[in-house]
Amino acid sequence: MAQVSWPSPEHNDRVVTDAEYEAIAARFSDDGVLGGPDDDSVVDTPGGLRISVRAGKRASLRGHAWYAGDTDDVVPIDPNDAGEPRTDLVVLRLDRSRWTVRAVVKKGTPGAGAPALVRDPGDTGVWEMRLATVTVPAGATSVQVTPAEEYVGSRVRPARSLNGEPALTHPALGEIQFEPGTPRWLGWDGSRWRTLHTYETEELIDLPDAGEEGGGEMEWERDYSSFIVHRAGTAHLRLSGMRCAVREIPADQDTRLPVEIPPHLMPPRRHQFALVYLTGHRVGRLRIYYAGEPDVAGQVWLSQHPGLVEGNYLYGQSVSWAVD
Repeated sequence: MAQVSWPSPEHNDRVVTDAEYEAIAARFSDDGVLGGPDDDSVVDTPGGLRISVRAGKRASLRGHAWYAGDTDDVVPIDPNDAGEPRTDLVVLRLDRSRWTVRAVVKKGTPGAGAPALVRDPGDTGVWEMRLATVTVPAGATSVQVTPAEEYVGSRVRPARSLNGEPALTHPALGEIQFEPGTPRWLGWDGSRWRTLHTYETEELIDLPDAGEEGGGEMEWERDYSSFIVHRAGTAHLRLSGMRCAVREIPADQDTRLPVEIPPHLMPPRRHQFALVYLTGHRVGRLRIYYAGEPDVAGQVWLSQHPGLVEGNYLYGQSVSWAVD
């Protein structure tokens, strides 16, 4: 047989058959129900030996759209007169003899577990997707429905990071975003982005000028550069040792250190604190401002110190926090 492709004016005058449509569309969309696990299940029980397919539900199967209709569809369940419980399946089935998709009940065998799904390849037979299991006890007058939907998946997309925030503004549940500039993989859990993976990166965080916010006299001189490491959803601050460069910093005066945390690595929900050692076996307290304080976010300050004079030394410190 010669090679063919479709749609094409050279193949059947661009007319696409049902089988040819499935061959194209089956990979365009996942098999699954539209929605997520927090939605009402597709299959419920109204009581007795019956199940109901909820109105308004939608799904995709091998590229074919399915709609449950505007009213619940109640389907009877065969009684179980055997001595062992029976497990039936409710499936969404593409029947290629008619090219229709319908929710149907597959009756199981008592004591044998749920029947297997049928997924015939090619352009004949049926293709099934599970919606629910139905437990029918021996001699039962009612059944138990256990939802078992699969859901249409979300995409994996490359995207830019905008000021440390993911670029996607309306992500779907389970959406994954890769930011090559950061670089990191993020997943949307329905309420916030979670870091799935980051490559270890190291960024210098030295400020060209230091001192009190808004300018002023340089208060600290670094021995070497400070940097921050980003690894697997955590930030690790490596603070340089530094010397006081002014005549005096009184004990009641906080002083800003000459570093700043980049937006995507700031503490996301609360300030971070750490103990630092100062000249003369004395101590002070570091405060790393979190992202929710816009005027000082990412700044690092020394507070609760015993007072400093020129030449006093602040010994380097390491501090870590979660950024996811």
